[in-house]
Amino acid sequence: MPIAYQNVAKISEIPAGEKLFVEVEDQPVALFNVDGQIYAIDDVCTHDGGPLADGKLTGHEIECDRHGARFDIRTGSALCMPAVENVRAHHVKLEGDSVFVAINDSGDLPKEAPRSASPATSPVSALAGSAATVAASSAETAADVPARPIEQETIVNALKTVIDPELNVNVVDLGLVYTVQTRGTEIDVEMTLTTPACPAGPEILRNSVKAIEKIDGVTKANVKLVMNPPWSPARMTDDARDILGIF
Repeated sequence: MPIAYQNVAKISEIPAGEKLFVEVEDQPVALFNVDGQIYAIDDVCTHDGGPLADGKLTGHEIECDRHGARFDIRTGSALCMPAVENVRAHHVKLEGDSVFVAINDSGDLPKEAPRSASPATSPVSALAGSAATVAASSAETAADVPARPIEQETIVNALKTVIDPELNVNVVDLGLVYTVQTRGTEIDVEMTLTTPACPAGPEILRNSVKAIEKIDGVTKANVKLVMNPPWSPARMTDDARDILGIF
């Protein structure tokens, strides 16, 4: 089935480094211009429904201005807490000054950014390049192949096993986890507590370290307690609110 594109904006309406809110098939979509390349994702933060087009754009990352969740505008991937779900990245094509967008419900977009067309290469140089590549590949050993990076989703799922014993809700849904960063086989996490004097604090931090270090390939978990910004109930997910009876 052919992709159904809809003319939604003009390129001139989105200067480089800027964002634009549009509607495509009655769905909110945020457009971004990075170095002349236009990207489109859902204009809804998966953490609390905030508009992403109102956020701060840095390179290919958009930061929700409500609680700091960041997303890759090329793929829709959630890059940090408190967001744990991706947004959809949509199909974009340009014709003249017009921007066309097609809603993507299949999730089949490439995970890497679209690349500009490479300069034309003569058949001879292409063959030479291919031969060099084959030779280089043959010289590699298994030891030269880097270890597969640890996915943030894997870390988040591990942290979901850590329960606040007073509230009986996991630390992710409570919104206690602020950032998750991977450095090779080490994981750096910044998290908070519902109150500075939380009696379960030491237990929560200790269990967080244990949960992360159980992940295959992780050699060390560095969990740092931060109290700024302070935690508030607004950081909780809908699942946490349901468990606690907050509506």
